[in-house]
Amino acid sequence: MSVKPDSTRSEESKQTVKAMYDAGVSGDSAGFFRVIHENAEVHEPPCLPYGGSYRGHGAIGSLAIHIGKFLDLSTLKVDHMLAEGDLVLASVRVKTRSGNEIEMLEQSRVRNGKIVDLRIFYFDPTVLLKEIPVLI
Repeated sequence: MSVKPDSTRSEESKQTVKAMYDAGVSGDSAGFFRVIHENAEVHEPPCLPYGGSYRGHGAIGSLAIHIGKFLDLSTLKVDHMLAEGDLVLASVRVKTRSGNEIEMLEQSRVRNGKIVDLRIFYFDPTVLLKEIPVLI
């Protein structure tokens, strides 16, 4: 068994994450799930209406539908992407449904060409929270 050099692994990890973003922006759910491991976990901040952890394609698909109610994923822009081995950090911007822009840092862990873990960090989640009606 040969071990890939770290720079090769890093570039492959970046390409996997880029494929996820490209598929998400274009609405290609098959392409999106092609690079997501079947038991992957996505972690959203608990303060959001869709906050929490989601495991597996079914739960992540439901999360994507819920997120789509608040964010226009077709507007997602990747500003920077850094990788070290199987860890990829991406600085992204996306517009809310009302047109406000929100910034995030997303941390992806890639193994064997599939994303196995994705953690989302919002710079200022209040941009999104201000748009959500208070439910009483």
